[in-house]
Amino acid sequence: MVTNKTYEQIEVGDSASITRTCTANDLFIFANASGNLNPLHIPDIDHTGDGKTDRAIAPSMWVGTLISAVLGNILPGPGTIYRGQTFRFLERALEGDTLTVTVRVTAKEPDGIVLLATQVTRDDGALIADGEARVSAPSARCGSSRMRFLISSWNATRTSTALSRSRNGCRRCRRR
Repeated sequence: MVTNKTYEQIEVGDSASITRTCTANDLFIFANASGNLNPLHIPDIDHTGDGKTDRAIAPSMWVGTLISAVLGNILPGPGTIYRGQTFRFLERALEGDTLTVTVRVTAKEPDGIVLLATQVTRDDGALIADGEARVSAPSARCGSSRMRFLISSWNATRTSTALSRSRNGCRRCRRR
């Protein structure tokens, strides 16, 4: 069941994390959704010009969206509204890297505002990004098993669509 923590339930020091591996599917979907077709971010392209396929570099904002996943799904969870986010991108994530995304509550302000330290690390321990999120935390508990079903269904559809695009080549840049 997907649930949230209300402003009243949140305490300074609370934290949550997810682990995610950056896949070609993620990069194709992000390129399509964002319109960012920079060859550095597209899998299976020789962007160095040496005749070899290079590992794609995950766009920094794709890394940033992983923080949104923690905030919207875990802490505070459903009902959270993003108010602001700062980023420092210190290293790069590549296709195939496993990333751990962590948020930690650093302060509670009036009117339901919560400040969270955010960080993304690579599986080798390198700090990829850090910053601070400012959110409006939910004022009421919400959550349902239906939300978990919808998230699972969306993930299955997303993966199937991305695999199809990956096998058939990217329509935007007409490559195979």
